[in-house]
Amino acid sequence: MTEMPNPDDYIITRKRKLYKFALFQTMTNCYDDQSWEEAKSKIVTKSPLIAEVGAGSGLFLTKLASLHPDKRYLAIDRKSDRLVQGAKKAVTDQVVNINYLWSNADNLGRLLPAGCADEIWLTFPDPWPQESNYRKRLTAPKYLSQYEKLLVTDGVLRFKTDNKELFDWSKEQLATNGYKVVFSTDDLHGDNRIAADNDALVMTSYEARYINEGKKICYLVAKVN
Repeated sequence: MTEMPNPDDYIITRKRKLYKFALFQTMTNCYDDQSWEEAKSKIVTKSPLIAEVGAGSGLFLTKLASLHPDKRYLAIDRKSDRLVQGAKKAVTDQVVNINYLWSNADNLGRLLPAGCADEIWLTFPDPWPQESNYRKRLTAPKYLSQYEKLLVTDGVLRFKTDNKELFDWSKEQLATNGYKVVFSTDDLHGDNRIAADNDALVMTSYEARYINEGKKICYLVAKVN
């Protein structure tokens, strides 16, 4: 059996990132690829499942999980030292209906079964502004194809960004890759069509900062045709 790392071995400031890596490995609501394979059958069968790809700190999805204890949440990110923030918050607040998966978005098809997700969130992903890197965007065709397989019939893809160029580009990708945008706004927090209890109004850390800077947030909901 592989010996688990001890977070206390990395507590000093210069090893802070190593401390977070180690802490993630010891938390019962956190999984890497290997441990997820052993646990996923018990988690993804609990419907409905809401996943966030590129979840960063996981704090946004942790907040949603606290608001909806009857639903199951899964925060996915390629950096465990970021995800551990949400995992710690969930433990502190006794939010038990969320898990944190340390993995790359390229692995979604392998790690999650088809038709397991009622919703998939993409919140403020890297815009990858250089055209040569567009394929890395989380709304690029290769990822949209994976989301399509994971979503249940009538499931939804939700996307928030402060980057208007990325937003418009993403709508084009959705339209040409089997999706229909059923709701779209260039000003999420100023749009009176959105009810006060809509989960879209729950802010990420980045979002709160952008709002304070006077930026507008773009938001859409899409379904597979």
